Parts: sequence; structure tokens; C-alpha cells
Amino acid sequence: MVTIAALPRWMPPAAAGLLLIGCGDQPKSPPISDQGGEPVECALDGAAEFAPVCTLTQISSVSGPVWVVQHPDGGFRRFVLADTASGFASADGSARARSETMEGQSVTAVENDRYRWPDRDDD
Repeated sequence: MVTIAALPRWMPPAAAGLLLIGCGDQPKSPPISDQGGEPVECALDGAAEFAPVCTLTQISSVSGPVWVVQHPDGGFRRFVLADTASGFASADGSARARSETMEGQSVTAVENDRYRWPDRDDD
């Protein structure tokens, strides 16, 4: 515990109180399941197995709709519609998305992250 006597002489007690406030519990982000969006199966950071722990939401931008896949750790990827197997391409960043169709599912991969959803019907 820090006592006022242990603080430097130049630090007024009010400033010391502000320092101690920063030591408390920080608010946590709500779980990804509480943030809305459509569940998406993902395999993050090179994981071998897919799990429905990511969510997909659509937002508007000046250049058109953007789809955001949110990760449970707070990370995310942004996608735009494209003529690919999954129908998506990276919206930004230096890493390009790779897409393939496997057993009626579309898989989009960006670096070590993979996302899987049912094939789109363009009929």
C-alpha cells in the first residue's frame, strides 16, 4: 500500500489519489455473443478446428457495405463483396483474403485466420 509519506514531496495528495484510481479494476468489453451479429465459424491464429465464436455484422461506408467479422479477443477483419469463392475480399490491410469452397461451405482465410459460412446462392 502506498502511503502519503512515501510519495515525492513535489506530488500533491490529490495527484496521488488520481494515480491510485488507475489501479482499480478496468471495465471489460461485453462478450462477443452479447455484441450482436450473425455467428460465424472461425479458426483463429492457425487453429485446426473451426468454432462458432466469431460474429459477422454489416456496416455502411462511403464506398458501400462492409462486413466485419469480430473475434472473441476483440480483434476483427473487414470484408467487401467480391467475385471470389466465398463472395468476400479483404476491405483493408496489406493481407489479402484467399477463398475456396469445400463441401458446400465457403472458407475465407486472411493470414492465420480462417472463416467458414454456407455458400452464397447467386440464383
